[in-house]
Amino acid sequence: MTDDFSNIVKQVEQKESQRQYVLKGFKDGVTDAILNGSVDDDNRHDYYKQGYDFGISLYAELMVQNDFFKEKRIKT
Repeated sequence: MTDDFSNIVKQVEQKESQRQYVLKGFKDGVTDAILNGSVDDDNRHDYYKQGYDFGISLYAELMVQNDFFKEKRIKT
């Protein structure tokens, strides 16, 4: 009974560790896209790339909603 419980605990801990790894990669990608404006070429993690793409899309949508491009055209 104790071995079964220990195995379940290990599986849960392993899943949580994997989830944190995926989430960190995604969050790092979003942060780089929105705050840094550049991709980290050393970070080849797939979830990082997905987060970066999401962050770029989000940033572009914010610029459109805030009429950023319209203001730029008027000022020039």
